[in-house]
Amino acid sequence: MACDALREHRKRQAAQTVVAWRGLVFPTTVGTPKAGLPDKQIRFHDLRHSTATFLLAKGVDPKTVQAILGHTSSRLVMERYGHVLDESRRAAATVMDRTLGGRL
Repeated sequence: MACDALREHRKRQAAQTVVAWRGLVFPTTVGTPKAGLPDKQIRFHDLRHSTATFLLAKGVDPKTVQAILGHTSSRLVMERYGHVLDESRRAAATVMDRTLGGRL
């Protein structure tokens, strides 16, 4: 699904000589890197890792993330991508505060 969309995007880019030679996926209209993206190289795996982490942080069950990523076990998904994000920590603190009646 996403790969098909990226292939189509590349075909459209190939017709635009300004952007085709740079090898960028989402350049500006003049062929420079998009504003706001970090200067360091972003690898495909970085995008995959971020996607898995954000899906888990937003409550998508590990089995579904496993299926999306093509991993063999949801345990591997949790070990590799189940980082504790600040948002999750705040939510956990709120749950504990409510559980204890806000006495902390």
